[in-house]
Amino acid sequence: MDEALAWTLVGFTAGFFTSVGAIPQIWKGIKTKKMDDLSVPMVVLYSCGAALWFVYGLYLKSWPMIIVNIIFIIGQMVLVYLKMKYRHKEEVSEPITDAVKQ
Repeated sequence: MDEALAWTLVGFTAGFFTSVGAIPQIWKGIKTKKMDDLSVPMVVLYSCGAALWFVYGLYLKSWPMIIVNIIFIIGQMVLVYLKMKYRHKEEVSEPITDAVKQ
């Protein structure tokens, strides 16, 4: 195997594991319809880092770096979307629960 191809495969493999890291959280959020434990600052910081890695990948013309960071950013965007989607339900349900308890 060509050495450049081997390193490209290493890059894609590392990126694959990084990119799919959000899938369990996305799946849990969809299943439970709760995202209250998701840290938005963490998602924002990860997304900023991934955006910078993406730009760096463009500079280097590194397809593994470009592709996996696009996938990673999409995953983070889905997390933020789910957080916003399910936040309304959580905020609406709390006053009703409080009123019933009284």
